[in-house]
Amino acid sequence: MLKSSITYFLLFLLSIQSFAQDNQGIKFSQFKDWESAKSEAKKSNKYIFLDAFTTWCGPCKMMAKDIFPQKNVGDFFNANFINVAIQFDKTKHDNAFIKAWYKDVEQLEKEFKIDSYPTYLFFNPNGELVYRITGASEDAFTFISKAENAVNPEKQYHLFKTKFEKGVKNPILLKQLLSTAKEEKDLLFLSKVANEYLIFQKDIYTKENLEIIKTATVKSSDVGFNVLRFNSTKADSMLGKGESYKIVSNIISNEIVIPYLRNGGTKTDLGGGMIRYSGEINKNIDWDTLESKLKSEYPELSRKILLASKPIYYDWVKDYNKFCESFIEFTDLYPEVLDDNLLRYYIWNIIKNSEDKTILNNAIKFTTQTKFFKEKRSPIIQTGYATLLYKIGNKVESLLAVDEAIKIAKDLNQDSYITRLENLKIKIEKGEKAW
Repeated sequence: MLKSSITYFLLFLLSIQSFAQDNQGIKFSQFKDWESAKSEAKKSNKYIFLDAFTTWCGPCKMMAKDIFPQKNVGDFFNANFINVAIQFDKTKHDNAFIKAWYKDVEQLEKEFKIDSYPTYLFFNPNGELVYRITGASEDAFTFISKAENAVNPEKQYHLFKTKFEKGVKNPILLKQLLSTAKEEKDLLFLSKVANEYLIFQKDIYTKENLEIIKTATVKSSDVGFNVLRFNSTKADSMLGKGESYKIVSNIISNEIVIPYLRNGGTKTDLGGGMIRYSGEINKNIDWDTLESKLKSEYPELSRKILLASKPIYYDWVKDYNKFCESFIEFTDLYPEVLDDNLLRYYIWNIIKNSEDKTILNNAIKFTTQTKFFKEKRSPIIQTGYATLLYKIGNKVESLLAVDEAIKIAKDLNQDSYITRLENLKIKIEKGEKAW
């Protein structure tokens, strides 16, 4: 039975690549590795279309089943590209062909920053990336229209970038590059382009220009940094309250705070709320030294950024008494910084890391005093409150809080979250660990 199931699963995976052949659609070629595919492209002077898919990706399967098999799609792709479909995740059912690509997949994923699926990459006959499509297309016409850009020299990101690096910096090219660099997730290059583009702008405070600044300002030397630092009220009127501070403080933290707290360390935003830090944690912190560093360059923001740094540091070193003290000190002095996400960070850090009932009780008290709890619009915060109650042994109140969270989730039509809450309720009723 197991052998039969595995065979069926492998046939299903192969069908993702074979739909097109059976339906006069895209004809995918199989190569032993990436170098072989590039070699064939160069030899035949054809572009490469690379379909990066995973076994768990619903949109990937939809494209393989509904879009790739269509004759007009096949006609366009087969005429213009060598087509290659490669699985980018690993499963215990992978055959020899899939396993042979593991190393190349890791390299492609890293080099071209592939972190969502499906991703479609287009390479010229020399193996250089010229275009990219992220995500599924709703129909064949849309997919073909996007793919046409790959063989249009005026739409190719690689070409734009080469022109820029050779000194071509007219506003039309720069605007094209802003869009494509953003799609490519090439943030450092995007920052470089934005700095050049903004020089041409007579009015930097338009909605469009401020959105560019918001996306492309990643270091203190960028044009947008001082715009946001010294004109935050004007910028926030279009970007949203507090947006300027978030960007400016994040850059200052990256350039001054984190290298001090982590001995030359850096922060990498992995997306989806995931952050990775490098560098060994500095166990001999002198907060006065850090404040002096901040004051010398950013006197008007030094205190605020210093206080914002303390909870993060105490979380790293697992000192949750000081974590709570510093978090409350920061949000008491600067209540405008406390938003839904920051409150969640506080609550769930304590739930996951502390068994101290004094800390847990203080967290309950702090949570219930916030407007985010009182407004009862966040089932996640209500869930955190319920879990805190459960951790201190107040099972009855905890169950009532879960019921309230379910009610909030129903009002917001968050059906998937309701299921999680119902499972949480069962765990609490049984006395099982719920965090």
